[in-house]
Amino acid sequence: KPRQGRGGAVKTKEMYINAVEVHIIPALGYKRIKDITTSDVQGLLNQITSSKSLQHKVRITLNQIFVKAMADRLIAHNPIIGTDPVEAGEPVRSVYTPEQRAILLEVLEDHAIFPLVFTILNTGMRVTEALALMRTRDLDLDAGKIYVREAVEYIRGKPQKKPPKTKRGVRTIPIPSAFADWLRGYLAGVKSFYVFPGTDGGQMGKTKLTNMQRKANRRLARWFDEHPDQEEHRFQLHFRTLRHTYCTELFDLGVDELSA
Repeated sequence: KPRQGRGGAVKTKEMYINAVEVHIIPALGYKRIKDITTSDVQGLLNQITSSKSLQHKVRITLNQIFVKAMADRLIAHNPIIGTDPVEAGEPVRSVYTPEQRAILLEVLEDHAIFPLVFTILNTGMRVTEALALMRTRDLDLDAGKIYVREAVEYIRGKPQKKPPKTKRGVRTIPIPSAFADWLRGYLAGVKSFYVFPGTDGGQMGKTKLTNMQRKANRRLARWFDEHPDQEEHRFQLHFRTLRHTYCTELFDLGVDELSA
């Protein structure tokens, strides 16, 4: 039986890994460490409004990264210096505006992450639910339905099956015929039981998912740099924002978001 202290150390390690993979890499991973500014770090901290504790964990993780980079002479200044943790108030849900959605779909149309992005925008699924979809078990495109039965979680970067996040997570999602037709076309080129497979045809691993998201954000950043007239719409790709955008559209149509 593992000692309690050892288990605590594992949990602490997982906490840091989560801070890096879920928050730091998607927001700052496209930048070289020497180019990250105090404003960049403060901007990331400002986005974490759901939990003051989570914000603190991300901040101390970043600090350890920058301290190590200074020791290795990669940077001369720690960007954490000068930042302040923001008091966490009521959680703020970020959603993409119609202009941002149009840019997102245009810029990423031929990107490897596009099918996953397009599906979440059209179904409101959590990314962990989408990655668990199996084509013959969970899709009924003739009836226009997607059955959400399970999700994935990552343990040491490897996908593991788990139940959906909530009891309501097991659900049937109706989809329009146009999206069903798009799915048929997409799946014609997928040689796997899974709708969004990994490189080997199995479930997608955390590394591939993170790399695709990072590359997508790099492409978006380049596009905005090349189109300064669109600066007011600048954004990054976050899977949770895709889901929130879908749920907000349902709410505007009078549909209870708990049904999403």
